[in-house]
Amino acid sequence: MSDIERRQDRQEDAIERLTNISVDLNKLIAVQEQRITQQEKETETLFRMFENRRNEFDSKIKENLKESQEKQNKVLEELNFFKKEYKENCNKMNNRINALEKYMWMAMGAFTIFTLLIKFIKI
Repeated sequence: MSDIERRQDRQEDAIERLTNISVDLNKLIAVQEQRITQQEKETETLFRMFENRRNEFDSKIKENLKESQEKQNKVLEELNFFKKEYKENCNKMNNRINALEKYMWMAMGAFTIFTLLIKFIKI
């Protein structure tokens, strides 16, 4: 019987050790689950922060693009205004030059007639 009792004692010791190992494994699994849960929370927080930053970045890009387009439109309007003003000034200058040429030709004609009159009067 002593052999059977030893075997029973050994089996009880083995069962007790397996129970202790099982308890330790359960504790280890619980700790790992807590770590995984914490890591998932941190990952979710980081993802939300990343999304917020991306949204801020997108809105700033849109603002900058809008400002750039507004400035470009303003510059184009000013250029068109200056172009129109330049054309008007060129037209005014052309009109003045044409008027001066007209008076110059009239003066040359008058001078020519005056010269011819003097020449024929002296003869």
